[in-house]
Amino acid sequence: MEGIDRASANEHLTPHEASRVFAVALADIEGRVGRSVNLAWLGRQKLGLDATTKLLVQTADGVPLAAIICSRRAAPDLVARAGAMAEQVRALVGETLGSVIPVPVAAGHANGLSYMILPYYRELSTQRIVRKLQWWRLRRPVLGWLQDAVATAALKLDPAEAGERYALELSHLRSQFFLDGDQQRVIDSYLARLASGDWRPRHTFDHNDIWFGNVMLPRPNPLASLQSPFLLIDWGGANPCGYGIYDLVRAGVAFGLSDKALARETGRHCRALGSEAQDAPGHLLASLGRLHRHLEEFPEERYIAVFRRCWITLNRSLQIPV
Repeated sequence: MEGIDRASANEHLTPHEASRVFAVALADIEGRVGRSVNLAWLGRQKLGLDATTKLLVQTADGVPLAAIICSRRAAPDLVARAGAMAEQVRALVGETLGSVIPVPVAAGHANGLSYMILPYYRELSTQRIVRKLQWWRLRRPVLGWLQDAVATAALKLDPAEAGERYALELSHLRSQFFLDGDQQRVIDSYLARLASGDWRPRHTFDHNDIWFGNVMLPRPNPLASLQSPFLLIDWGGANPCGYGIYDLVRAGVAFGLSDKALARETGRHCRALGSEAQDAPGHLLASLGRLHRHLEEFPEERYIAVFRRCWITLNRSLQIPV
């Protein structure tokens, strides 16, 4: 593919430039749909080091077909990493559960930048009332999928080194300045239970960013088959050998689950992970420890706010009998 020299790592490929860089892939799409296509910006282009270029592939009369997600010079392999994480999780959960993970129309490297072209799906409505109704309808499908996918992945991942990895993440988190004495004592208790063999948790996958902005709705599209009531995108921060519960708590906050509903879901997830509901904080803390070790461009002060909200939300729910 023809390359374009970029003067700055913060610059995005323009639609005009991208039309040349992705000429082969665009010609393939035109052959598949039998219509000519062009490119336009897809939303506002961000400038952070972990931001990507997003372009819309559409027909001449404005029918959206696909989205091009392309890395920038600041992080040329960012999109490739997201694609690899999505593929690993899809393999873990199997074809049926994996149908919520979009399959690229094309992927690879162009002009030294990794990219993928995904079928175009609908975002949730920008109208607050409509989006709230859509989110309410998606609550059961998303939470049901998450429970089944966590359980399926947990059965496939080897638990042999789980104790060592959990201990690594918990020990890292314990040393951070923002933990209070009670939280440190909780971590100490889980480390002791790991060492004694009283707690033998399993791994599962962690998406690490489940919220309404990463949930898409299917739409008729000649580039994709419709097999799921929703699609889950943005797998760049995922962990195919994760610790569980963090995604559930984040989803619970996003969906506005009651404490009782979250406690019920937590018990189900813990059983899939070889634990009891009382061990849920250990899973959450291990996930949070791993996230802190991989903050990259995520500001630590925002991480701390997420940490505290998740911690308070889970512990409040565990005090509710179900």
